[in-house]
Amino acid sequence: MKEGGYLRGAIKDYYAPVLTYAAVKAVVIFIFLGLFAVGCYGVTQLTEDFSLRFFVNEDNPLQKVFDIQDNEYKTGTITVSVLLDHRKEVTNIPLYSTETRDDSAKLAAALGKFEWSVKDSVKGPLIALNEYIAEMADNFPLSPRFFWVPEKASFDWLARTGSLGSSTLYLDTLADDFVRPGNPPTTYQGGISNGTWARLRTDTYMENPNNNATMWIKDEKLFYDVLSHFITSAQGAQYRSYFSPHEWYEKFTEWIDNEPEIINEYTLNGATITLDKRRLMSRGFLNDVNNNTARPKDPTKFCSLLKFFLSTNETLKGMVQPPLGDNADCYPASGDYKMSRMVVDMKCAIEGGVCPNSNATAEIESMQGVRKLVLDIGSPLKPIAYSFAFLFSEQYAVVRYEALTNLGLALVAVAVVMFLLIAHPFTALLVVLNTAMVLADILGLMWLWDISLNSISIVNLVLAIGLAVDYSAHVAHAFMSAEGTRDERMVTALSEMGADVCHGAFSTFLAVLVLGASKSYIFRMFFKQFFGICFFGATHGLMLLPVVLSLVGPPTHKDHAHGGLTFEERTAASKDGSKHAPGAEEPKSSPHHVDVEMAAHYAEPKAVNTMSAVATTKNPNLEVGYGRPVGDA
Repeated sequence: MKEGGYLRGAIKDYYAPVLTYAAVKAVVIFIFLGLFAVGCYGVTQLTEDFSLRFFVNEDNPLQKVFDIQDNEYKTGTITVSVLLDHRKEVTNIPLYSTETRDDSAKLAAALGKFEWSVKDSVKGPLIALNEYIAEMADNFPLSPRFFWVPEKASFDWLARTGSLGSSTLYLDTLADDFVRPGNPPTTYQGGISNGTWARLRTDTYMENPNNNATMWIKDEKLFYDVLSHFITSAQGAQYRSYFSPHEWYEKFTEWIDNEPEIINEYTLNGATITLDKRRLMSRGFLNDVNNNTARPKDPTKFCSLLKFFLSTNETLKGMVQPPLGDNADCYPASGDYKMSRMVVDMKCAIEGGVCPNSNATAEIESMQGVRKLVLDIGSPLKPIAYSFAFLFSEQYAVVRYEALTNLGLALVAVAVVMFLLIAHPFTALLVVLNTAMVLADILGLMWLWDISLNSISIVNLVLAIGLAVDYSAHVAHAFMSAEGTRDERMVTALSEMGADVCHGAFSTFLAVLVLGASKSYIFRMFFKQFFGICFFGATHGLMLLPVVLSLVGPPTHKDHAHGGLTFEERTAASKDGSKHAPGAEEPKSSPHHVDVEMAAHYAEPKAVNTMSAVATTKNPNLEVGYGRPVGDA
């Protein structure tokens, strides 16, 4: 077996000498420049993308679910929420205000015209409330079971009944008319059609009652009563999450709801307050409270009960700002809710969907576009566009910049280390450029292999720099330590380090080879990138860099130890007997002359471990101070 192994011998005897031919050098440079060009083009074609599918194995049933959602149900749209702030310390604009009404309409109109919005997908609680009121029959009758109706302040009207056969009917609580069978049939009018109930959609209770877009409830307490009733109904249940109530409001309604169904009495400042939670007169409906919302119907009771409740909790009392007034029907100026929102669907999605350009670029455009749109409205409500999908879109927006920044910093770190350890700026620069070309080739491979830029692939790219520089640095360092012509030094460097570089690249590749058969996208992506790291790193370190060094490599480090003379100059001087470099004035004691003589001295054959060597060697004088051999007279 050859010294250093067969691989080292093959590189020394066969591979390295081939690289000394000019034609081979030209082919190598041409091939690697072509790879670099493909890599640079691939960099411009890479897209930023990330999918929830990345976390699921190929054979996982979730993959089929994703396919069905995308292809059949088209559930891939991104829903964007526009958050509106009503907090006193931020905007001091409550939900019940002309500013909120007008700005909500402006935002809805602008979002509807946005190029990335799905048509007719804008939803807002105030818009939906007006639609609910408009769609109610008979101009939205105000049933005293749910709302405070001054004309029906007592419960006497609930006692009126009718009969249908053997059944007792409470006519004023019916939503529709009914017909009693008979010949001829008898028609009975319910509470709505016979005008027993007051109508909300009239000038008495609303502004612009005939305009669905601009109609507005005049009374603040009634506004919140109707809104609360709406979001607890089947039609408006989806809008419950569109509001963030004040803490005091949540605690207050919770307290009302938990009180027993009797006549409850409380004392505040010497006055008695009653809360009738019986169901006697309204047959299943609480007398003083809306069953669904736990809100006292009577404005005066709402005010007095809220004052009593806040008197028992100073913390909650401090949240109601400004404090409740002295009028009997007081209502908190900040309203019931501190935040509200409206939503709109975007044409782009994380997983396919209806986006005409379904990729990260489109998601970034839609995210940044909707943010700019709500900002340009200039609303004092300080709207903020948000979506859970923005967690991914934000990554897409910065991933390219972050990738370039981190890769650039990694290359700078490599350059600093190379300048310190290789100790020659030009050689260190060649190593850094070689590493950068490896990185470009890996990016080109990612494009060809359909690997997108994301947080995972960027981490692998940063690792690639640390691994790729290793393959080039060893060869460059060996080249700088070798003597001879550039071609001879290149052959020496490859002979010394080529086998080690091959072993390092192959062992790293074997370590990740098992990932190639994985069913996980992330593991396969890891394998593909590390394949590129090992392949391009090794080929650049064993082919391109040696060729470049053989053409433009700097002098060896040992030349500096011989007065700056190159190996060729010292060899020529030793052959023609010259004691100094051509054209230079002969010094009295030339280091070059001494070097040549010492080289000639050590070049003479010496007898080692032979009897002749022992015979011709005199014993040293071991007697201290006498200068004569031991035993002499």
